[in-house]
Amino acid sequence: MKNTLLLLLATSVGLVSCGKFDKDEKDNMIAYAARYGQTVTVPSTDYEVVEVAELVRLNDAMPYTQGEVKYMVDGNEVAKINYSHGDDYHALLSKEGNSETVSLGENKEDKWDYKKVIVEPLIYSEECGYVVSGVIKFFKDEKWVATLDYGDGSCDDLIAKHTEDYKNYMFSMDDYPEWNK
Repeated sequence: MKNTLLLLLATSVGLVSCGKFDKDEKDNMIAYAARYGQTVTVPSTDYEVVEVAELVRLNDAMPYTQGEVKYMVDGNEVAKINYSHGDDYHALLSKEGNSETVSLGENKEDKWDYKKVIVEPLIYSEECGYVVSGVIKFFKDEKWVATLDYGDGSCDDLIAKHTEDYKNYMFSMDDYPEWNK
């Protein structure tokens, strides 16, 4: 009986600490990330990332500052990001013969006092309809407070949130309609 109660208690704690966000719960950090959009769009989740030039970053809390990657689908280049653009918070994205500068974070405080840094590019799959990989780190007063991890490229709507107090959450992009606009 005692073991059963301990097992039930441990399971309950695990479910609560790794639970999905309640749709009505306000999480400004997540809503802010949802409005941000993606870095790269690929036609399907069957893409390959090819490192053309070595990727370099100052530390794990910063985006890449040097290097280049290609995104390939069926042997064809669908996009390329060049991080050697001269600005730590911007990269040059090339797709279908067009190039544009994309933001990799914001070095300013927003109304929620978070600085957001994209440490791994956000990859949106047209076939899937979701951002399928990428990592955003959030800072408050230069201290890390949370990480949003979009996964490994699999077609799902889930994002993992890891916080400074070692809490982990999984939530659905479908809970935030602005995510996939």
